[in-house]
Amino acid sequence: MREFAGCSLGAYTILYERYNNRILNFVVRSFKMDFDYAEEIVQQVFIKMFENKYTYKTHFQFSTWLYTIARNKTIDVLRVIKRETVLESAEKATAQDNPSAIIESKEKSKLILEAIGTLSANQREVLIMRYKLGLSFQEIAEITSIKINTLKSHAKRGLEKLEAKLKEIDYDFA
Repeated sequence: MREFAGCSLGAYTILYERYNNRILNFVVRSFKMDFDYAEEIVQQVFIKMFENKYTYKTHFQFSTWLYTIARNKTIDVLRVIKRETVLESAEKATAQDNPSAIIESKEKSKLILEAIGTLSANQREVLIMRYKLGLSFQEIAEITSIKINTLKSHAKRGLEKLEAKLKEIDYDFA
């Protein structure tokens, strides 16, 4: 990495060859990402790595820094995909669809999102990374630089708060 920070193209090539497939597998497996999207994300990760090579701090593991970039880029892409999917779903809903099922599904989604919105930023991030992205507490700790016990505490409190909020609004867990 030091050679790369010094603008060595050979060092960049070595880093790319070493981490390209690892980052691709991380994105595909951890985020259940479509392969085409994952390849695009990997390219964005290496561009971001190149642009921010001077911000890398050598007392951290390079792989953790790179995986953090990959995580952040993937989350950005997932947000865009989610917005596009919601818009497409709304456009596809026609009079032929079961209107009550569509309304019920939208209402449930809205209630869950509102409940998640009441969580602290730490609780929300840990729960999404743990349960939506399927990361272990160890992986989350490496990415966020937060101790594992603190992460577990955030997750426990977040789940308790989420459950209480959903019960408060009589959410049907079925």
